Amino acid sequence: KTGVAKEGEEPEEVAPVGPKRFLPQFTLEGLVVDDEGVYSRVQYRDEFMPEVSKAIQKFEDPNRRLLNQQEIEQAEFPVVSSDDAPGVWGVAVWSEVDPRLDYVSVFVRGITNAYTIEFDAEGNQTLRHKTLQLNYWRPGDVVEQTRDKIIYGIPFDSNVLSQIQICKHYQLPGPRFNVYITNKEIDGEAYIGGINGEVDSESFDSLAAPQLDKGEFPEPLSNYLAGYGFDVTAASGFKTLIPGEKWAFNLDFQGEPRVFEIRLEPEFWQKDGKGIRFLKRLEYLWVYR
Repeated sequence: KTGVAKEGEEPEEVAPVGPKRFLPQFTLEGLVVDDEGVYSRVQYRDEFMPEVSKAIQKFEDPNRRLLNQQEIEQAEFPVVSSDDAPGVWGVAVWSEVDPRLDYVSVFVRGITNAYTIEFDAEGNQTLRHKTLQLNYWRPGDVVEQTRDKIIYGIPFDSNVLSQIQICKHYQLPGPRFNVYITNKEIDGEAYIGGINGEVDSESFDSLAAPQLDKGEFPEPLSNYLAGYGFDVTAASGFKTLIPGEKWAFNLDFQGEPRVFEIRLEPEFWQKDGKGIRFLKRLEYLWVYR
């Protein structure tokens, strides 16, 4: 393919996109509840079980090849021209899964090489990879498990408290403090990053937003920005644009004064009266782990 060139210049040659490889990690994760109603989280890594993979293929579709764990790592994924292309299909297998497991997520790592870096109070870095989270639930019990349905998505409950508990089971991300900086080159703004909004599970209000309303930086946000070289102690002109939602301050960056904005923005749900309202589909989502 050929790149875009300015007037009077020769277009830059760009290497064509070729087939890709996929080195996945599949993790089955969820909660089991004991006889006293206490939940505990369990994890399972996929296993290489070729005979089981063959049996699954025979059951699902004998005419469609399902690659096992090793085969999918060796396969080349071709570039496709339409959504109707057959693609490459595979199967992940787990064994010895606790039969009490009801709220289940499958985390797929390796689809993208995107990552984010988090900083704690001591300035230590944690590298988190962008991961696809697929959500399922199983309405049933440990009896006659082969007859239980596995439903794609998460269950919905008319009881607000029960729904909040279900959201916690799936570790659904709440609102985040996202930081933006003015960018003169594009006459707009650039996204720097963000952290958890520290939202209370009963009031659905951010516990850190009142600090920002007072002109104070919450410690996690201050540490996060410091990790990227932004010293908020030198910030000036701090003001609240929308109480509890949006704030701005001035800070020099690369020798020039810039305007920064902090926004408390929802991802998958937001407060709605005494409950919450979902903003996106919850069958799958992208998270950093």
